[in-house]
Amino acid sequence: MSSYLADIDRTRVPQHVAIVMDGNGRWAKLRGLPRTEGHGAGEEALWDTVKGGVEVGVKWLTVYAFSTENWSRPPSEVRYLMNFNRGLLQRRRDELHSMNVRIRFIGRRDWRVPRSVLREIRIAEELTAANTGMTFTIAFNYGGRV
Repeated sequence: MSSYLADIDRTRVPQHVAIVMDGNGRWAKLRGLPRTEGHGAGEEALWDTVKGGVEVGVKWLTVYAFSTENWSRPPSEVRYLMNFNRGLLQRRRDELHSMNVRIRFIGRRDWRVPRSVLREIRIAEELTAANTGMTFTIAFNYGGRV
């Protein structure tokens, strides 16, 4: 156990943390980088957050990852994000499973989401369904507007 973990009052750790993932493109632009670089940096920040949440005992982590409004972005960026999300699931699901994390998705699974992404969502959910540690919920293709 890391020394900083010993200093955390476990009775004050929230049971559920929700994060709106926003600003990756702006982060990259401020650094003179392509927007896609911001998404890569966002993945690393998210992964650190997931690991930290597991370490301190957060039971539920929900991230708002791709809203229905994001479909209005340039087609090349949407295509990148779909490929990025599919790759993220492939890269991280086994690690999350080994950490006893259950992966769940909320949002619309409609015609706009590529079948390959839907397949990776299904695989991740099925692989981790019986896990009893933190539940990692990803809001994907969600929103209040049509």
